[in-house]
Amino acid sequence: MLFRSLSNTQLYVMTSDQFRDELTVESVQELDVAVVLIDGNHHYDFVVNDALLALDLLGNKDGVVIFDDTDVPDVGQAFKEFMDRCGNRATQIGSEGTAISIQIKGTQ
Repeated sequence: MLFRSLSNTQLYVMTSDQFRDELTVESVQELDVAVVLIDGNHHYDFVVNDALLALDLLGNKDGVVIFDDTDVPDVGQAFKEFMDRCGNRATQIGSEGTAISIQIKGTQ
């Protein structure tokens, strides 16, 4: 698998629910995530969970969250709610096709 040859990546074989349940403040800091791509299950509840996971992973740092397939109604609704939830922390920085990139400002 391509990722195994990269020293700065780690593959977690689990659902995003499981991954989110296992996160701790220490593990978030250790992972040091700066970019999150949301492109999985296109059902509303799953997209919302992935968006909340993205915020958990970024913590209080600057970062980027990319939503793919925003033309799918459930994804589009979860995206809109994500933008509302983030308030002034989130700014759309680009779009390509049905993908939208969002800059998340840190809270530090």
